[in-house]
Amino acid sequence: MEQKPAINVAFCLDSKFLMQTCVSITSLLTSAKNKCRYNIYCVLGKDISEQNRKEMEATVCKFSNDSKIIFLNENGSYDNAHIPPGRDEWSKAVYYRLMLPDLIPNADKVIYIDSDTIILRDLIEMNNIDFNDNYVLGCLDFLNDDVLWEQKYGNYWLHLEKRQCINTGMMIMNLKKIRQDNLSEKWIELAKKEVRCVDQDVINSTCLGKIGLLPTIYNRAVVDKTKIKSAITEEDLQKIVILHYVYPKPWIEKGNLSDLWWNCAEMTDFYPQLNLNYSINRLKQTKNKESEINAKPKAFFEDI
Repeated sequence: MEQKPAINVAFCLDSKFLMQTCVSITSLLTSAKNKCRYNIYCVLGKDISEQNRKEMEATVCKFSNDSKIIFLNENGSYDNAHIPPGRDEWSKAVYYRLMLPDLIPNADKVIYIDSDTIILRDLIEMNNIDFNDNYVLGCLDFLNDDVLWEQKYGNYWLHLEKRQCINTGMMIMNLKKIRQDNLSEKWIELAKKEVRCVDQDVINSTCLGKIGLLPTIYNRAVVDKTKIKSAITEEDLQKIVILHYVYPKPWIEKGNLSDLWWNCAEMTDFYPQLNLNYSINRLKQTKNKESEINAKPKAFFEDI
């Protein structure tokens, strides 16, 4: 029997995103429909326990007989990386994806996927896209919009170009070329400076001119309850490969297409805890909404 193709996929997480990562992995494996198998590389923060690893392994075993999970420890190279003040939704784990060229030295390419996603189809076609000598392939970020670009990147010290900036929540990374050109060293140094969109700015500035743009079906942003909206129709859903829940996060606040995320969550062993966390969080928000608004800076998307 001919062996199914193996596709390298990577997730990066600390304990804050353990359950959400397992939801995304569940969607990855159930959408494969036995057409392919995955090497699932997971870069783990130091706060991920041995029990957490077993839970992740169990998730993979539950939905696939031939995919495997490979754990990689974050190497500390971004301990001094910059996190903008007031961005409680971000941690140093957002930089772990930049470690992938060094942490999986025997792989030439990997599809990196954020944990706040669900995968709706197999990634066979996606994995076969040619790099054409680019460092990374990705989809344009919605911040390329004229008004948002001026709002977020006006008078920015870092050189970026509008309509050439990808959202790094999904990237096909040319690990071989990145290693050949020693980009990792540049990334570590740049991450120490005051970058606004953390790893995304690092990637877009250092890879400028060597970024391949992909159709939005490979990283379709779900944005709701802001001044901008992501209009996604039933027809769109028939083509979309990866849904990326940018704002709000469905495990915090239900919005557009959050039911699809919860359908995946219900298949995991974490569903009771996720459901309980959601209920507790909503109760807290209802009781303390006014005090939270006064006490906390706005989250990144609240002023859009």
